[in-house]
Amino acid sequence: MKRVFLLPTILIYTFSILSGQTCKITGRILEDRGDKQVSTATLFLRPDGRQTFSDNLGNYSFMTSPGNKQLSAQLLGYKSVTIEFTLKSDTVIDVIMTVTPFELMEVKVIGDSVKSIERTTMGNFIVSPAAIHETPRLFSEPDLLKALQILPGISFGKEGTSDIYVRGGGAGQNIIIANGCYFFLPSHLLGVVSPFDLDFLESAELYKDYFPSSIGGGASSVIGLDFREPRSDSLAAQLRLGVLSSRISLEYPFKEINLDLAAGIKRGNYSLYAPLLKKLIPDDTGNFLPPDKYSFYDSFIKLSYQSTRAGRISYLFFGNYDNGKDENKTTGIYGDTIIKYIDGITTGWNSMIHALVWEPLVRDQYKWTVNLNYNRLSIGRKIYSESETIIDSTGQKTGSFGALYSF
Repeated sequence: MKRVFLLPTILIYTFSILSGQTCKITGRILEDRGDKQVSTATLFLRPDGRQTFSDNLGNYSFMTSPGNKQLSAQLLGYKSVTIEFTLKSDTVIDVIMTVTPFELMEVKVIGDSVKSIERTTMGNFIVSPAAIHETPRLFSEPDLLKALQILPGISFGKEGTSDIYVRGGGAGQNIIIANGCYFFLPSHLLGVVSPFDLDFLESAELYKDYFPSSIGGGASSVIGLDFREPRSDSLAAQLRLGVLSSRISLEYPFKEINLDLAAGIKRGNYSLYAPLLKKLIPDDTGNFLPPDKYSFYDSFIKLSYQSTRAGRISYLFFGNYDNGKDENKTTGIYGDTIIKYIDGITTGWNSMIHALVWEPLVRDQYKWTVNLNYNRLSIGRKIYSESETIIDSTGQKTGSFGALYSF
């Protein structure tokens, strides 16, 4: 009799445990070409009647009980996918979706002009390069910082410069961040040109209030820069020639290794027309201009890698360089001796950043980011003097002297 009642007791106990057990279903929504993550896909779990969406990395999760399940994924532009399985424990299911091409008889695009500024719900502003091209320009060249000067609560400094004053703060109280790294000296050519070329940027965001908790230190504003990534499936290059500067940019996606490359360089054109410009303007004005041999450069390189195991890794290099040289040559004659004098000064400064960002896959509903940054600001100046003594009748060099001071 004891054995007869023991078996039903075990069955009832086992059923009670299984009925209260919960299992977790996790996975990613991927595209069949290149393992690209698919975000905002709608997922249904039947017969539970549960529904969720994939995040920006393609991750999703369900909490449910064991049993026979049916998982469906849908998204506009992709074929619907349905998977049937028996759930016994925590399971990882990656859903592969295929793009569904379709043809339209006619497409009409109707809209208003490009909005110059997009205002967010927190009182911040997001500016895109396409919108900045619609704003007033200096010498026909659009400029990011000059576009920000027209926003409410922002004042400009000297006429024509890129200085901005936010809510009564100074020009040096604006924090500029690129890929989470601080950037210094945001100007060229006495503040007329900013180093942020529009061909290098994807978008920029200005924080006038409600600063992120990780930023502070007496700042009146924060400008966040998002550098561009490749937009085409093959090699693309762009060359622009302007009055103040010229630039070239290129992009190339390495599909085999899921690596994207974008790079660009800009050079100032001031040294090309400075001698002619100083002849056309009065001397009292030309004395305040940079020397004829002044030049500036901006460059950036961005690498982005994405995989289903490591997540997303991006590296950014951005730097600006200014170099100026002013030299004065004089000649004196004493009897049959010619003395040549050369006095000059060279000045240079540069600011650069290296920013590495790693966004691992979301696991157990925790998302974290690793930032490794390096920035450097260097300023150098050299003063030199040289003299050379030559006998006029024979052309023989009899002596020379030179001195160099650097600091």
